[in-house]
Amino acid sequence: MIFFRPPLTLTAITVSLLLLAGCSFDPSKSEDKANVVQSMAQSFAQKHPDVAQIGPGQLKSWKQLTNDQFTLLIVDVRPNEERVVSTIPGAISLDDFIQLRLDRSAPEEEVRIVFYDTIGLRSTNTWLDWGQRLQFLHSNIRAYNLLGGILAWTHEQGELRNNEGVETWRVHIGSEAWNLLPKNYQEVF
Repeated sequence: MIFFRPPLTLTAITVSLLLLAGCSFDPSKSEDKANVVQSMAQSFAQKHPDVAQIGPGQLKSWKQLTNDQFTLLIVDVRPNEERVVSTIPGAISLDDFIQLRLDRSAPEEEVRIVFYDTIGLRSTNTWLDWGQRLQFLHSNIRAYNLLGGILAWTHEQGELRNNEGVETWRVHIGSEAWNLLPKNYQEVF
């Protein structure tokens, strides 16, 4: 079976960002940013119903379990300039994930892979590229997208670390339009 997914066009991304930036509703000014993040994430998820989603609360639970039951891989698909500001503890980059070569060797134990980015768009595409393929190749691999990404993680008071391993409340979000962080976090552009 060959998996084909048309690439997400630059036009679709551009139109979405222009609509977000040009609309009279500025989500970053909302009093209920957690709800805005959830609504946007659900909208992305509805466009890709085959992508398995996991919420930040479930990911926190999985992180607390011992690795006797399964191996948990958390993959931050954002570029390095975003990851150096903060990442979910234990997460690896997409490049490091690719180097694991899970597509060529079958792991013996169950592996759960969680892809994430800022809100879920890029990680959904990564799931479609990698998660779907790995699940097809290996029955003991389960791949998920973190619904709402690092923004949803912050609304669940999820811990973040910078590139030196120090706890931080700073998050790279790209632009002011994406400032949907809780009040105790600092945005970085």
